[in-house]
Amino acid sequence: MPMIAWFINGGIVFIILFSTAMILLKREEPNLTFKIFRDKLNLRPLSKRDLIWTLIGILTISVFSMLIMKGLTRFSELYPDKISSSFSPPFLEFHVLNKSQYWIFLVWIPFFFFNIFGEELLWRGFILPRQKLNSDTANWTLNSLGWLLFHIAFGWKLVVLLLPILIINPFIVQKTKNTWTGILIHGLINGSGFLLITLGAINS
Repeated sequence: MPMIAWFINGGIVFIILFSTAMILLKREEPNLTFKIFRDKLNLRPLSKRDLIWTLIGILTISVFSMLIMKGLTRFSELYPDKISSSFSPPFLEFHVLNKSQYWIFLVWIPFFFFNIFGEELLWRGFILPRQKLNSDTANWTLNSLGWLLFHIAFGWKLVVLLLPILIINPFIVQKTKNTWTGILIHGLINGSGFLLITLGAINS
């Protein structure tokens, strides 16, 4: 199944991202403790302000993503020979699962963990604060650009659809100085989208 193939092959990539964050952190702090781990990756307890920014991020990303989806859909209707109606490459086109396929969620759970924590701990936890050490500019823009380039392999339409989260998530993490905000935003949007599609609540 393309979905399982994606979980396995994509999962390998995300495990590499997660491992890279750990290796880089260990090189920076040889005597790594749990406290140093949290401090160096900006994994602070969530404040009320952090939660408000997280909610703002989720709502803003959702609204702009829907507007972009409507726009791309309209363009595909106007120019069907030039723009396909599909937003994702074939391996990312999920479908509704029947009850006999619910075992797939057991494969998805570890994939989802390494997807979210691998990307967020490396891009927002390790890279973003170190970009800030080397420049006084708005470093979330550089972080956003790097994250966008990482997603280029998925095709231009998906990258355009992902622009709201690619831009807003790094901004909010830099604003709050808390990697948990990025983990929550990325995880809730990514996870809820997958579950709503595979459980048949929305169309892919």
